[in-house]
Amino acid sequence: MNIFLRFLCVTALIAGISAVGYYGYRLRGYKARTPQYNWKAVETKKNIIPVAIIGSGPAGLSAALYTSRAHLHTVVFQGPQAGGQLMSTSEVENWPGIGKKQGPEIMKAVSEQAQHFGAVLLNDTIKKVNFSVWPYELTTSEDTLVYALAVIISTGASPERLKDVPGEEKYWGKGVTGCAICDAAFYKDKDVVVVGGGDSAAEQALQLTAYARHITILVRGEKMRASAAMQDRLKRFDYIKIIYNTAITEIEGDGEHVTGIQLKTDKGTQHMPIDGVFLAIGHKPNTALFKDQIAFTPGGYIAHQCRTQETSQAGVFAAGDASDERYRQAAVASGDGVKAALDAERFLQHIGFDEIYAKKIERKFYDPIISSLGDEIQAIESIEQFDKIISESTVPVIADFYTKFCSSCLQMLPFVQAIAAQMKDRVICVKVDIEKIPELKERYSISTVPFFVVIKKGLVVGRYNDVMTKREFFDFATRFINE
Repeated sequence: MNIFLRFLCVTALIAGISAVGYYGYRLRGYKARTPQYNWKAVETKKNIIPVAIIGSGPAGLSAALYTSRAHLHTVVFQGPQAGGQLMSTSEVENWPGIGKKQGPEIMKAVSEQAQHFGAVLLNDTIKKVNFSVWPYELTTSEDTLVYALAVIISTGASPERLKDVPGEEKYWGKGVTGCAICDAAFYKDKDVVVVGGGDSAAEQALQLTAYARHITILVRGEKMRASAAMQDRLKRFDYIKIIYNTAITEIEGDGEHVTGIQLKTDKGTQHMPIDGVFLAIGHKPNTALFKDQIAFTPGGYIAHQCRTQETSQAGVFAAGDASDERYRQAAVASGDGVKAALDAERFLQHIGFDEIYAKKIERKFYDPIISSLGDEIQAIESIEQFDKIISESTVPVIADFYTKFCSSCLQMLPFVQAIAAQMKDRVICVKVDIEKIPELKERYSISTVPFFVVIKKGLVVGRYNDVMTKREFFDFATRFINE
């Protein structure tokens, strides 16, 4: 037994030393910070976000789906490319549960599912972060300062460029591009090259098959790194050619568009007339925004704490290609997002954020979509007007009964406006000042406000007489709308 215990101790010591060696780079040049969770300071702020998600690819939207479903107010800053890299992918056949589908279709479905649970998706970008104070400070592209209790980073990665190749910068967007699905239609019946040897290169070549006359894949090494399945798909097209041990040394053009390239091969140099150059040579993580805020791997990816999605900063999590230098797959990014969401939920629970406290500060939550809504609710001026609406409506009618000086009623009004705006073809929302029309007060036995009555085909199918959170109100309303 003693020998066995000694073996375990030695094994643990070796593992510990290895872990230090492996993870030691994380804090190199970076000093970890332990936030002070000052809830009194939180209550003095406005524009509070319990979970802020930076980036909207598979990782970000999957995280939003989980956090919003957990009744955590979630805001997604979608960034310059809403939907991430999958938006520039045509046919996807390895997303679990789906045979074949277009990348944008998948992201649209995930986006709608996250929004169904209450996630707020903004066409906005975070340009500055400060993780040295809590709540964490995020500055938007419009210079709005918001305060996040937890942050999930899912900023993804961007295509790499060629290095020191004359003509690349000059002809970028004029025949040189990194997105076949975006630009393939411009190369109808033209000759193009795809630079790269991985799955991305094969994918771009396949995307071009519906347009280009001839496609040449230029591979620097002796073989492609693309999966066997992708290489088999390439073999179906006799106008796709693969050249190995080849690199572009110059991109030529007429000043307006690419006309040819100079190549270096194992047989020497050669000139190739060409109309388009599509780059698929790897990706660079979009992590510059977080420099000096959290720790990185040597490759510039965000470092995780062991076996979690948490970064070197407590309460800040990373998911997807911004922190994945190995797999870089959409489904993996989605799983990362789910894990990051669960980690964020546990973090908030651990520091004392729950539904009771959420209700206390909900009016301070950042939700510019609701703030920008117009008055989508029809004000009822007479009992005749009310009866006409409920008798003629083919969709449910939600009646919001209030009084002029009721602060709780004012708190609920934006949520009613949001339902009215987002589901305007499926519901009618009206508001009734109960002091102006006391007959309705008697009809529906209203003794307190706010009070909500749902009427369908003239019959009352739902009632609620208390303040609700946004999530609770959406659940209440959609239950009747979806029946």
